[in-house]
Amino acid sequence: MIVFEHVCIGSHPSSAMRAGERNMNQDTTDVDWNRFLCRVMEQWERLTEDDLDQLGGREELVAAVQRRYRVSKEEAERQVQVFENSNLFGRG
Repeated sequence: MIVFEHVCIGSHPSSAMRAGERNMNQDTTDVDWNRFLCRVMEQWERLTEDDLDQLGGREELVAAVQRRYRVSKEEAERQVQVFENSNLFGRG
């Protein structure tokens, strides 16, 4: 899946910073963000790169899941809650 591969190598907007502006904390944040996006794509394969670019928080993820999977808001929220509770995005 091309989108998945692209996301996993660093398409988060903060990765576009000039090299001189980067610091260790930013590098760590980028790695964590990319890891999170990879796990989101593993969970919801129908999400597109545009969907991922729109993610700024939980509500955007719920809306993207609702839209791409044509489920109710309640079902999308339930799925995101299960994802959060599984701590998939918190594991190394």
